[in-house]
Amino acid sequence: MPRHAYLIICHTAPRQLARLIALLDDQRNDIFVLADKKAASLDLSHLHCSAARLYILPPKVKIYWGHISMVKAELQLFEAACRVGEHSYYHLISGVDLPLHTQDYIHEFCLKNQGKLFIEVTNPTEARRITNTQYNFLIKYQKNKNWLIKKIYRVVVELTLDIQHALGIVREDGKTWMHGSQWCSVTHDFATNLVANKRLILNRFKRSNCPDEIYKSTIAYQPEFADRIYELHAEFDSMLRDIDWERGNPYVWRETDYDYLIHSHRLFARKFDENIDSRIIDLICDHITKK
Repeated sequence: MPRHAYLIICHTAPRQLARLIALLDDQRNDIFVLADKKAASLDLSHLHCSAARLYILPPKVKIYWGHISMVKAELQLFEAACRVGEHSYYHLISGVDLPLHTQDYIHEFCLKNQGKLFIEVTNPTEARRITNTQYNFLIKYQKNKNWLIKKIYRVVVELTLDIQHALGIVREDGKTWMHGSQWCSVTHDFATNLVANKRLILNRFKRSNCPDEIYKSTIAYQPEFADRIYELHAEFDSMLRDIDWERGNPYVWRETDYDYLIHSHRLFARKFDENIDSRIIDLICDHITKK
């Protein structure tokens, strides 16, 4: 029986996370949960499964937006899942995502498309390509809540980038990088490739801006994987996630989006927030469990 691994990165919303895990609780699944080490008050002891195997990983990484720490967290999850055994698919999702279909549907869909990589791979914009060729040493401070630290960060970054430009320092490797969402569903050979090259990945992509949106897409575009990318260059279809960037950053799904979501051909959606609209979470959960 093909097994799937769900790799979940969470920062907050333990009750919402519990509902997500309940939807994934299937004997064909292994569920791996990793909390941001900064979220010290996040209690995961209440999480449990009756059919799936649940693994709560030790929070080793303080995760910062756009920083190599996110890559470290992802690789910790991939490594833990591969250590348990071979899985047909590894679904990387966040704690504020939800599946849009039953586990029967998801397993059947993946079996029908076995070998395909559900990952977004796009060419970066010219501005982003230039950013890829520059070193950023303070990236973890760009989303700091302290306005003074953020201001100092912007000044220092502009200064260091100007110095790199003046000295002709160019990160040549960055010219070849691809881009895409960090969330994906990949096969065992792709996951083991990431784990085997963990040290190389961390060295290659450190001090870059949002490396979590670079490293997997860049590797997926290599010859051994590129022809297996599902619907390559179809926006969001290649990774089978419903994410709305037009109405938000990203948009938080509401009750009014219910009909759209339950008729989506994509496997997952993000993001949901029980503090903004808990009703849509109730509706999606009820829809899946009743099916």
